[in-house]
Formats: sequence, C-alpha cells, structure tokens
Amino acid sequence: MQIGTRAREEDLVGDGGELDLWTLSNNKRQKTTHGEEEDHEQGRRTVLHDIPGSILAAIIALVPDTRSRNAASLVCKEWHAMERATRRRLCLRGSSAQLHMLPTTFHAVRHLDVSNVSPWGTTLYAAHSAVCGQLTARWLNRAFPSVVDLTVYARDGTDIQLVAASWPDLETVRLVRWHQRPTGGGGDGGDGGDAAMELRGLLSSCPRLTHLDLSRFYCWAEDIAPALQAGPSANLRVLNLLKLSPEGFKAAELLAIAAACGINLEELYALCEFDPRFLDCLSDECLIQVADYCPRLRVLHLVDSTQFSASRDPASDDPVFSAAALDASVTVRGLESLFQALPLLEDLALLLGHKVRDSAPAFEALAKSSKSVHALHLGHFQGLCSGSNGIARCGAAGLRTLQLRSCDDLTDAALGAIASASPQISWLGLRRCPLVTPAGLSSCVSILRRTLTRVEIECCPTLSTRNLLRALAPVRSTLQHLHVDCVWDQDLEEEEQGGAEQAQEQDQVLDLFGNLAWKKLHHLSLWISAAHLISPLVQMNLISHCPLLRELSIRVEGDCRLFAKPQAREFGLRSFARFPSLASLRLDLSEAVGYALSAPGGNRDLSIWERFYLQGIQSLPGLQELDYFPPSDKDVNYRGMTLPGVGLISQCHGLRKLFVHGTAYEHLFMMLLKIYNLRDVQLRADYFPAPDMETSTEMRAESCKRFETLLEKRGFPD
Repeated sequence: MQIGTRAREEDLVGDGGELDLWTLSNNKRQKTTHGEEEDHEQGRRTVLHDIPGSILAAIIALVPDTRSRNAASLVCKEWHAMERATRRRLCLRGSSAQLHMLPTTFHAVRHLDVSNVSPWGTTLYAAHSAVCGQLTARWLNRAFPSVVDLTVYARDGTDIQLVAASWPDLETVRLVRWHQRPTGGGGDGGDGGDAAMELRGLLSSCPRLTHLDLSRFYCWAEDIAPALQAGPSANLRVLNLLKLSPEGFKAAELLAIAAACGINLEELYALCEFDPRFLDCLSDECLIQVADYCPRLRVLHLVDSTQFSASRDPASDDPVFSAAALDASVTVRGLESLFQALPLLEDLALLLGHKVRDSAPAFEALAKSSKSVHALHLGHFQGLCSGSNGIARCGAAGLRTLQLRSCDDLTDAALGAIASASPQISWLGLRRCPLVTPAGLSSCVSILRRTLTRVEIECCPTLSTRNLLRALAPVRSTLQHLHVDCVWDQDLEEEEQGGAEQAQEQDQVLDLFGNLAWKKLHHLSLWISAAHLISPLVQMNLISHCPLLRELSIRVEGDCRLFAKPQAREFGLRSFARFPSLASLRLDLSEAVGYALSAPGGNRDLSIWERFYLQGIQSLPGLQELDYFPPSDKDVNYRGMTLPGVGLISQCHGLRKLFVHGTAYEHLFMMLLKIYNLRDVQLRADYFPAPDMETSTEMRAESCKRFETLLEKRGFPD
C-alpha cells in the first residue's frame, strides 16, 4: 500500500475467490417478497442496508479480494468503518520519508508487512537521528496498535530495537536483510554487526514471541546460536533458519540452537551441513540429541546446503563424478531412533547431498511411531519402497504431500505401490528419478485422480514434456498447480519452427489422446534451458484450453555465452495470449548468464538476449502484475535491465504492478511512466550480497524517490 494513497490498499495479502457485493445488493433489491411489496406500496423498500450490522460486517470480513474490499469501503461511512474493522492483513508500500501520510484507520490489522518500503532496502525507521527513529516507532504503534505478526526490513540492531519498542506483544516476527551486515553503529553497545546482539533485544523485549523467521535475514550461521542462547528463546515454537547464509549449520551449532529453544519448539527449519567429508557434520548422534532437546517437534525440515541452490548443476546427474555417490553421514539406524523419539512428527523434510541406502526400514519405523504424518520431502534416499513396505506404510497415516528427489532406484512399481497405499495424496513431486517412465507416472496419477491437485516433475530424463503431459491426462480436469520442465523432443521443436501446416497435423495427432482441457489449472510453472523456445508448449497444443489460468512462472537457466545469438526472433511469450485470465507473470532470467558490458566477437550481449526473452510480452492482454528477474553477468556481479527490456515492458499498457529484482539506469526507468495503469513499481536487489554503494549511473535511493514522485504526480486512472 502506498503510504497516503487509498487506492494502493490493494497490496493486502489474500487468497481465494471474490465475492461481488454489488451483485448481492442488486439481487436483494430485485427479489422482493410479498411482504416487501406491501412495504413498497406504503413507501418503504427493503435494501442491503437493512441487514444488521453484525451480519454485514461478517460478510465483508469474508471478502478476500483487496480491490473488492477497497470498493466496499467507499460505499458509505458505515461500510468504511466495517471494512477497516475487519481488515486483518496489510502490506505497506511508499517512501519512508512520507511518514506524515501514514494511514491511521487500520487499527484492527494484526498481520503487517513493512519489508517492501521504498526505496527497497530501507526501513520505516530510517532517519537522521535516534530521536526521529523513536518518533517513527510511536507513530507506527499508534497507527497499528493490534499488530502481532510483523515482517520488517532490518538493516542493523537499531531497527530491531525499535521494532521491539513499537510492539512488545509481538508473537511472530520475520526479519529481512539482503545487504551485508553492518560493521558498526548498531544498537546494543554499538556492535551492530553481531547478530547475537541484534536479536537479544528482540527476544528479551517481546516475551510473547513464538514464531521467528530468519530465512531472509542475511547473517552468518555461527551468529544464530549465541543469539538464541543470550536471549530468552524458550518460548519459541517455530524457528525458520533456511537460507540465511551460504553455509549450513554444523552439528555443534544445531545442537546449541535446539538446547536453547527446548521442549516448546514445534517447528524447526534449518540449512545444515551433512557432507561426511567435512568436520562436525550432522550425524546420527546429532539428530538423536536434537530430538531429545525438542521432543514435541511436529515439523522438521533439515536441508543440506548443496541441495538448496536455486540453479541446477548438470554434473550432479553423473553418479561417477558426483559427490552424491558417497554414503551419507546419516544411517538407517540413526533415522529409526530419530523417528521413535518424535512421536508427534507430521511434516518431515530431509534433503541430503549423499545417499542413504536401503532406507525402507527407517520409514516403517516412522509409520509405526507417528500416526499423523501428512507430508514427506526426501532427497537421496534409496530403497524407499519394497512392495507394501517402506514408505508405503506411511500412507495409512494420511499422507497428502510426497516429494522425492534423487531416488535413483524408484521404479514404476514402487511409485504405484506408494500411490495405492496413499490414495489421498494431493501434492506429488518428483525430481531426478531416472527410472520413472510415462506409463508408470500415468498409472500413479490414475490412482490419485480424485485427490491430486498439484504435480511437480523435474529433471526426469525419461519424461520429456510431450510424454509427461500425456501421462497426466487422467488428472487434467482436476489439477490446479503444475510444474514441468520444457524439454522438447528434437522433432517437436523442428516442427514448431517449420510452419503452421505441420502444427495443424500435430494438433490432429494430439486430439487422439482425448480432451486437452485443463479446467481447473490456475498456476503453471515452467523451467527451460537457455536459448530454447517455449512456444512449442502452446502452439503444439501440449497446454491449451486453460480458462482459469491466472499465474504463470517461467525460469530460464543456462549459459547464453555458449550461443552466438538467439536462434529465433522471440522466446514465445506471445503464444500465451490465448489464455484470457492470465494476470500474473513471474519471469526469472537470473540464471541466464551472459555478457553485461561488452561481448567478444561473434557473441551478443545481454541486451539482445533480454529482447529475445521479452519479445511478445506486450501481447498478453490481461497482464496486471510482472515479477521480473533480469539476466545476469556473474563475472561482474551485475543483474540489470537494458534498453530493449525497458522498452518492451513499457508497452504493457494494462500492467499495474512491476517488481524488478535487479537494477536499472534512471533515464531508462523513466520510460515506464508511459504505462497508463501502472501504480506500483519497485527495484529489489534481493541477491547475495545486495549492492550497497553503486559507482555507476544506476538507480539509487534518490533515483527511486524521484521516479515514485513522478508516478504519483501523474495520478492513477482508478
């Protein structure tokens, strides 16, 4: 929400459908009973305002769509008060320098997000003196007195201290910091670079704090254990430590964290070091001691640092040269002891970087000790299922989410046995399972066709895109969320480039496989290698007839420097124009690596590749929100927009929100003012480490402020 601009209250976080109060009002006025007709004859007619206030407030509270709520608040003063009294979530936008325009009518908001205040990377507490920071804290507390769930960007210890002073009754805190930790000038003795000193004040000033999320808080892993030991952390029930630093926790550090949290901890998410080649890696003894310290754990997510990387390493597929060929430091006996010590376990994620062989007995012990396991996310476990034994035993406990990664011996028979034992699975994910064939996947989803709503298939060599989508035919009418890798058969991409006649022949062939409609699909996620086209997915009717598709996510990975230039004029975004409901696009080109400054002879720089990928985006008629990650040059640590990219995005006249995860030049960024409906734009350098001091003419804090000022002066059409 833009501070001081009512129209930007649409940034409320909410999911679900939309309730049209205006249709309800018209129907209420048109459908009158016999008694109402008599009242009408006497000069009175029943209208929507005759509904008791408590019932009307309950109706407004059930409306999840933000724009509908904003419209309802403009009906009259009574509706405005009801809407404000039932608003529970709010995300603030705008400049930290305009605190005098801070909204003061959202006293019932309990979930507040101030991590995206502009300029990005600053907080609402950013001021020239400590007195101004304290005054800001008082204003925030007066404007939002009921906040118990807060997300805030904290640059140093002073910000964390002011957060604790503003809301001492906080129950949930999510700290965000992508910049490098400061070396001094923070709170608590002036040592702002010590995360232990930064977090100690928060834990001591907020005695009701039960949820602490540091997954987006950039610091060193070795700073977390002293922070939790120094502050009163025994009340914490949820602790999220995933991806806070490039390195995972050692065994001693994880044990110190578990000991500090104690028996009240129910959910633990941590990035760990499982590599047996390193000293103090996590082993059986460490896991058993964690279970002894925290016996009430319901959710346990432990992820190896090598498995949390966003990019894919093709070399890891080779079992001979890959470190994954080694045995893990965790054994089956250790896992059995771990599961026996955690009888309340419901959600388990163990993503290891090395193999655990013959692991079926461990999951039989899990099914025996825990009767309510509903989610499993496993990586590098071999021998998971043998007939009706192993992981298939967990189906009796109500398993609803199953994600398997790097299970080299998972066969079609084993997958079918798991599906038969767990017919209520709604989320199925497979990654790097080389023995799963299209026939086996089709049999599996046929068993789960009544409950399966989400499927994610990645890096399975036997499942090309065409074969995968054919295998999903039994659940086309029920799937709501789908992720696939765009791996084309060679003949398919040649046909797509050949012309329309061959495409029509391919349509006739695909029609033999039945109805191609994906009636309930609303989110589609795609991965594709660099320099390849995405247009065959739609033009060859592999994905078509998606009337409810609203969200599209595309991730491109690969080295563009291996190609002299793009093989075609455009990537293929234009082909998605046939989906009328498509309103949100996430285009991630951050792992598409090229030359940012100057390319050697015969190669093209990133501007040519950015034009290739964005060409046709202006043809998406209903696009309203764009989450864009520009291509990068990792040799110079640069990720930014170029002239062709800004020019193509400026032609998206229906665009309302634009978030660029990178940087841009100020004179190019001003071209975005041509977008008539644009109301929310932000540059976010959310990668390690975020650039703090720029030496070029790229966008800085003052540049962002100038752009936002011009955007507000231009006004908004609605």
